[in-house]
Amino acid sequence: MRSSTRNLFVALALAACAASTSAHQQQGTTQFQLPVPNMPLNGSITFVTLIGPNAGQTIVHARLDVTFVTEGETPAPNALLEYEFRLNGQLVNWTVTGADLGWGTGPGIFTGSIETDLGYGQLVATIPPISTVELVMAATTGGLTGKFVDSKLTLTLASSLVVDNFAISLAGGGTQTLDLDAGVANAGELYWILGSATGVSPGLPGPPALPLVIDGYTLFTLQNPNTLMAGSLGFLDGLGQATASITLPPGLSPTLAGVKLHHAYAVLDIPGTGAGLFGSNAVTLRLDP
Repeated sequence: MRSSTRNLFVALALAACAASTSAHQQQGTTQFQLPVPNMPLNGSITFVTLIGPNAGQTIVHARLDVTFVTEGETPAPNALLEYEFRLNGQLVNWTVTGADLGWGTGPGIFTGSIETDLGYGQLVATIPPISTVELVMAATTGGLTGKFVDSKLTLTLASSLVVDNFAISLAGGGTQTLDLDAGVANAGELYWILGSATGVSPGLPGPPALPLVIDGYTLFTLQNPNTLMAGSLGFLDGLGQATASITLPPGLSPTLAGVKLHHAYAVLDIPGTGAGLFGSNAVTLRLDP
């Protein structure tokens, strides 16, 4: 490490929502891009505060596209980017190194992409009404020498299905409330919330496409609507909205700790042709001890 100086840079530039659609963008979501500053890094640990999306939105996916230029002072596998989000009232960190991207050693230009759902959660306001994202540019050994160019973090944000919390205690029980908003174009149509205990990708192709991996829990939610989850099947109101909730009693088995239940809904033309009209983003319920 050439220097232990900790430099603080505040980036006050808003990143625009991307208009294009990626392979991982779900219907009922938008994308928000956070650029990695193009600046020389001279052996120090650099801290950057990025202006994020409006608070209250939910991150359902994140993708980092990065290019690192080095003369060899810092081996590319040691380059490190660490993001810190305030999600669901907690600090959530995502760290990516050049080794994670399979970069080799020596001078050169190194590129790579990596994706995660680990940052899933609702953004908390740090400068109301907006959120901020903290970025650290460093090396695994300390200070970083080199430069990131044309690099960005793309956040996929939920817009059609949001929840009020993301975990329920098995010991204490609790409720998760789901708010549906399929838009006024779908007012009065039938909606059906389905689930997966496996994950969100690859999803059901549809139409409508749903970000759920079909498994036994999917079949349970299909065959038993309005049981485990109140309001999982019904009709949208005049604004294309609805509310559902899942309530778990206290004293459930601690062996379920760590299970994640993913939910998304389809809007169907019923009564009518029965065609699939709309598929939401997915939300997650985590079972804690």
